[in-house]
Amino acid sequence: MGVKCVKVQRSGARWGVTESGLGWTLAEFSTWEDALDYARALAVAGDGSVVEGEDGNGRLTMREAFSTDAGGVIRIQSSAF
Repeated sequence: MGVKCVKVQRSGARWGVTESGLGWTLAEFSTWEDALDYARALAVAGDGSVVEGEDGNGRLTMREAFSTDAGGVIRIQSSAF
């Protein structure tokens, strides 16, 4: 099984959250921050997930890789573009 990628991207006038391998938008929000919070919650629930965020022009602006260590601690590695 591959890494689950949850993405925040513009969806019309709103911000949509999608997941790799699915052909639909999971949820839509009025603000980018709310959509990002939802995407992060999905990533925490799935070990080995990645969250990517795009700006309003579809350019990748951030990536966070989530993992859980043997002690149950959630680790996040962040990259900004």
